[in-house]
Amino acid sequence: MKVEDKKINRRSRKSDFIHEFTKTPSGIVCPHFYVLAHANGCPYACDYCYLQLTFRYQKEPVIFTNRQDLIRDVNRFLEKEKPSVLSAGELSDALAFDHITGLSKDLIPLFAEQDKHKLLFLTKSANVENLLGINQRRNIIVSFSLNAPFISAMHEHGAPNPLDRVDAARKCQEAGYEVRLRIDPVIPIPGWKDHYKILLNYIKLNLNCEGMRFTIGSIRYFKSLPDFARSRGRNVEVFKVATSCEGADRRMRVTPQLRLEIYSWFCEQLPNNSTIALCKETIEIWKKLGWNPIGIKCNCAP
Repeated sequence: MKVEDKKINRRSRKSDFIHEFTKTPSGIVCPHFYVLAHANGCPYACDYCYLQLTFRYQKEPVIFTNRQDLIRDVNRFLEKEKPSVLSAGELSDALAFDHITGLSKDLIPLFAEQDKHKLLFLTKSANVENLLGINQRRNIIVSFSLNAPFISAMHEHGAPNPLDRVDAARKCQEAGYEVRLRIDPVIPIPGWKDHYKILLNYIKLNLNCEGMRFTIGSIRYFKSLPDFARSRGRNVEVFKVATSCEGADRRMRVTPQLRLEIYSWFCEQLPNNSTIALCKETIEIWKKLGWNPIGIKCNCAP
């Protein structure tokens, strides 16, 4: 299932295409990375999506058309001294528009020519045809955002089935790309372990998980998000599982006890030789799990 061209707005971007993501406050574990703003907004309609708040007055996603300026900013980024990750999936899905824009064809060769920085395609799509047709793979990360199929059908409207995303991940892995998986947000509805086990079993059956990075996150949101989601016709029942408000960012979260159970369970289910990190989680939860948040190897880290 590909995004329809007619549902996208286009315009030139006036501000810089790249900025450093430094919004996460102290006490919430998240490495700093750089954001590539190739588009604003996502073509999918996930009930829980934070972009509803980020682009609260924007009805349709916007693709930026001044490609030469984008490439200029990417080349400037590649001149930075400190090795960094440039994420194309923070303000929009990284690959959902790629069959329309062909952005990957312009970006991948630039990163393949150097050995300091990495480009991260974070996506809920299975739109990897362009990537499979490019011979260069170096310094490219393809990360798939996943959820349990049952929960995805309830709350990730318009997005491909998560098992189809795993199939796309297999194609990328077989083609030689570094593949990472982000299972986020985990939504602990009744029977959640059974639902997520279907996803994990399919992952282990279809992917080489040796040394793979898994990033796990539980549903979290700012208190004003449900009102904007409701105004867009989204199913706000999804927010009811998050009843705790703790952490420096003041987001609503699943209770600490249940988050500890979720993360411990995923750690038990995933292969021993894989790397597991948490997404935007409190330092207290990391410590209670006995995990070291220093130098974490999460989805957005080099």
